Amino acid sequence: MKKPCRLRAGDLVGFAAPCYKLDREKAEAAAAKFSELGFRVKFSEHLYDTDDGYAASLEKRVDDFNSLIRDPEVRMILFGGGEVGNELLPYIDYEALKNDPKVLSSYSDGTTILEAVTSLSGIVTYYGQSPRSFMNGTDFNMAHFRAAVLDGSPYVFPKESEWVTIREGSCEGVLTGGYLINFAVMTNGKYYKMPEEDCILFVEDMIGFSEPAAVSKWFSHLEQSGLFKKVKGLLWGYYDAVPQPLIDDILRRIGEKYDIPVVRCEDYGHCIRSGLIPIGVRAKLDAGAGTLTMLESTVEEE
Repeated sequence: MKKPCRLRAGDLVGFAAPCYKLDREKAEAAAAKFSELGFRVKFSEHLYDTDDGYAASLEKRVDDFNSLIRDPEVRMILFGGGEVGNELLPYIDYEALKNDPKVLSSYSDGTTILEAVTSLSGIVTYYGQSPRSFMNGTDFNMAHFRAAVLDGSPYVFPKESEWVTIREGSCEGVLTGGYLINFAVMTNGKYYKMPEEDCILFVEDMIGFSEPAAVSKWFSHLEQSGLFKKVKGLLWGYYDAVPQPLIDDILRRIGEKYDIPVVRCEDYGHCIRSGLIPIGVRAKLDAGAGTLTMLESTVEEE
């Protein structure tokens, strides 16, 4: 697994919109935060276009994304969620990313692109932060940004919410996952390679998108894909602002069925906290202690 170089002040950060158009005001607010942090920002040419009503045409989005990939000055590509990221998968320049790894960060529908890049380019990508994460630049969001892509030394995932132990135990494995629906539909497809080694599955959702029955459905899909042959632990992300006992029941059943530790938290995903999880990095999940510890660096020094 290759890793991009850690970001340094003065590096160029590219904003793209492969999944859904980006709002101009929000993009500019996020860019201002990067400038404040000492980075330069490059907006892709068709960031705000809506040829298809919700995003630029596929051709424009592919050109924008690959242009950032092929630009040797761009060291990070940041993009948000939406619905149509999977349309780009056949056209991404995976070889260019393999030869010049960059920090790719997104969440939600961006899962499809991140996991495809990790699978086909063999590079670490980063789940949890998009342009919206930098609009207000909370201390929590910035702590994750610094730990994962500015420093990159092995670290303990910074926490702000309560981590609830659903099933005790600890495990080690390579991190894989993302937004539950997008991740599930990728399994057994040509753009996601099943882990060859033990893994820690991290998935998240929210009640506005998926009721508990739908969550159970997508977990069944993951089970039937064969993924759980390699899953040694499960970290569940944000679901609702109020407790949802049915979700805990689903998570508990999964934990008991596969004899794995299970934890849930509200520190990443579709919530106010944009925790960052490096896909492809080996980590340790301790359900009793409520900790996720990176066991290796998350970026390269040079």
